[in-house]
Amino acid sequence: MWDHLAIFKGLPTFEVNHALEQFRSLEVDIGTELIAEGEDDPTLLIVLTGELEITTGDVVLGRARAGDLVGEIALFAGGLRTASVRTAARSTLLLLDVEGFESLRAERHPVAIALEEHALAQLSDRLRKTRERIASMAKGEASRKPSTGFFRRVGAAFGTGGRITSARVNGGEVLEYSALFAGVPRALLDEVASHMEACTYPVGTTLCTEGEAGTEMFLIASGEVEVICQTQLGNVEKLATLGPGDAFGMCSLLQPEQLRMASAVATTKVVALTLDAIAGAELIHGHGWVGSVLRAAMIRALAESVAYANAQITLLDLQRESERASGLRRAGAGTEAVGRFMGDQRRPAYYDEEP
Repeated sequence: MWDHLAIFKGLPTFEVNHALEQFRSLEVDIGTELIAEGEDDPTLLIVLTGELEITTGDVVLGRARAGDLVGEIALFAGGLRTASVRTAARSTLLLLDVEGFESLRAERHPVAIALEEHALAQLSDRLRKTRERIASMAKGEASRKPSTGFFRRVGAAFGTGGRITSARVNGGEVLEYSALFAGVPRALLDEVASHMEACTYPVGTTLCTEGEAGTEMFLIASGEVEVICQTQLGNVEKLATLGPGDAFGMCSLLQPEQLRMASAVATTKVVALTLDAIAGAELIHGHGWVGSVLRAAMIRALAESVAYANAQITLLDLQRESERASGLRRAGAGTEAVGRFMGDQRRPAYYDEEP
């Protein structure tokens, strides 16, 4: 039933079978609504067979097929459903509720770790595809576009700045303030923070650059960072404004073969905790509580980014429809004017003459 799923690949059969006691199986027909956007239901779905369609409003965000997780944002990050899900074909699913997952996590069960790692990989892919879609749809701001080589010379627009290491920051307090680490005991937060370095970035510093390789992630202790990308038109589209407690740059640790998908610029003086690729790899794949805490925080950060990006796509789609409708109205008005003009040309010469 499950041996074709990449998520369980390499795990002992007895471990998977033991974990599956926390799941329940469900077969559903085509056209069945599984998840409604806005509802409060943190159940995780794993697609065994079939296909699901994921939407927000009238916008199709994507499809889930065998081996994909659906609903991981609600399970790991909490909150309301950020999208609706309906079966696009007859499907077989595995369902896992919060209590079942927390039971596996408390055991530090290999399947719980596999679910967390798979969620990280899937959310990274989803965020990358979503931001590529935003770049293709958005017009951006031409006024902020430098003449050439924008992201190699982003400092020309925002300033160059620089990095000052060894800022005096209590890392455990910073993590405790962040909602990404909510509910985690302070001792564990101190241990996570011991692997991170505190750095100060003057206003105008480009912390990461779209299209370049990345080697670290950031968690903001103070200050504000603007996340931007380049559109297909070569302009700049603002993706998010981040502040204390927010994290970014995770995908470079999770997918080191991929280049940065956006640029991040300090719009004020910024103090941040950074985690480099070497320490990150050790923690992300660790089987202890520290690794689980970091994975959960990264999942929450990515989930927030994906949810926000999905909302941007919905807004851009609405703007596109509005512009299309406006264009049709203008075209209709133009046709009507031409019709009146042509009618005037067909009138006899004496039509407008005074009697």
